[in-house]
Parts: sequence; structure tokens; C-alpha cells
Amino acid sequence: HGELSEARLNVICRRYTAGQGLPTHVDRPRMFEEDVFGCVLENSSDSALEFRQGDRNGQIYSTFRVDEKPGICFRQRGEARYAWSHGVEPLCSGVRISVTWRWLAKAS
Repeated sequence: HGELSEARLNVICRRYTAGQGLPTHVDRPRMFEEDVFGCVLENSSDSALEFRQGDRNGQIYSTFRVDEKPGICFRQRGEARYAWSHGVEPLCSGVRISVTWRWLAKAS
């Protein structure tokens, strides 16, 4: 993994309210270092981080939804970032507050 310097650290603090979410996506390789860490500080909503695995036609074969109790922390790497799409459906009600830590990849 190499050195994870503070100069390359990217921290995202997000407060989601009704109508807001994180569009489902697959991470782009080589943009950030391998490990991405997250922590949910509060979630009084009906939405949570969800992973989906499917084919190019949009057929979903597997899903995994993170049980977002306050204080839960997680690490994303490998297939969780590149083979499974992930995102947060727009909230219908409540609030979701999360922090994400990731490091910009070193220039090649």
C-alpha cells in the first residue's frame, strides 16, 4: 500500500437529508489508494449503503446492505469497490451522517 500521507488524504463529511443520496457507482481504479474507510455517525433514515452485483444488462444477482448503526465503521477494497456497484438510495425521511477517508493515488 505504501505510505498514506496526509497530503494525499481526502476526507468527505456528508449530511444527507430527505431526497439526497449517493448515486450507485463502481469506483475508478488508480484514482485512489486501495483502502477506503467509512464511518456512519448517525442514520435515522430508511436508506443505507448498499452493494449490488449484476451483469451489464442491469440484472442484479446479489445485494448486501450495511447495517448502519451509529458508529459502525467499514473498509472497502478489491471487489467491493470495483466489481460491486454501491451507493445510498435517496432518503425518504430522517438524516444520515457519514465520514469517508480515502487517499489519492501517487502519480505514476
